[in-house]
This record gives sequence, structure tokens and C-alpha cells, in this order.
Amino acid sequence: MIAAGDDDRYDRHKSRERERNAKASRSGRDIGQIPPPVNPANRAEATASFRRFCERYLAERFTLAWSPDHLAAIAKIETSVRNGGLFALAMPRGNGKTTLAEAAAIWTVATGLRRFVLIVGSTSAAAQEILKSIKMELETNDLLAADWPEMIVPIRSLEGIANKCKGQLHGG
Repeated sequence: MIAAGDDDRYDRHKSRERERNAKASRSGRDIGQIPPPVNPANRAEATASFRRFCERYLAERFTLAWSPDHLAAIAKIETSVRNGGLFALAMPRGNGKTTLAEAAAIWTVATGLRRFVLIVGSTSAAAQEILKSIKMELETNDLLAADWPEMIVPIRSLEGIANKCKGQLHGG
């Protein structure tokens, strides 16, 4: 037979354990402090210019000099992002259309110019490759991490497991 006091002690024990586990869970899901940007001047310059963003933060993707067609496309992308609007971009295969679109998506979200970005691939597989490429850039680009830590630190804290995002915390 269990005494009445034993039930109360057991309930208090369960409550303490539940709280301890909840605290450990919160602590494990908290991403910690997010540092300030390393170089606010670079960030400001890249926020003001899509071209500068590409040159500074995505130089490994844009290794060749810009052609007049690229500069026109960059200007149209920037105008469209800042002011709204649509445009069609036609260039020969292999001239960087997809890479510019991926860069534009990253720039647009990083700078806060738009909250949501849509990129359309020609097929489901192509769309998945675009998404994979953007995710890889966000997870591995140390220049982006340095100047946009509020965007990159939470992404890197996921350690490639998107499901962790739902429970991720910052400062509780």
C-alpha cells in the first residue's frame, strides 16, 4: 500500500524532472548570441547595390568580367526587387542566368528588401537544384556569415537539419 505522502513526493519529483528536461531542451535549442556584422561598411555597400553584393559576397560564383548583358540584367533585377515588377531574361545557355537568380534571391532576403522570393525552375529537378545551391551558399559562405550573422547563424545552427528550425530559439 502507498501512503498519501508518497504520491505527493512522486508528483513533485515528476514535476521537477519535467521542468529540468524542458530547461535542457530550451537551452539546447537556443542558438545563443548573434554577433554584430564584422564589416558594416561592406554590408551597407552591398545592400545599396546588387552588383556589389555579387562581387563582394559571391565572387567565387562570378569569376568572369561582367558583359553588357549581365550589367543590364543586374540593373533590371535590382529595379524589380526594389520597385516591384517583372521582366524576362534571355541569355545563351551557360551565361549565368540561374546563378544571377540565386544571387538575387539571397541578396533580396539578406537585405530585407522582400520577405519572400520565388524562383521557378524549368522542371522539378531543376527547382530542387536551385534550392540546394542557395542552401549550400547560406550554409558555407563565410563572407555572408560575417556581415549577415542574423541570417546565417540561425541557418548554420540547424546543422543541415531543417526540422530543427521549428524548435529553434534565440534568447528564449
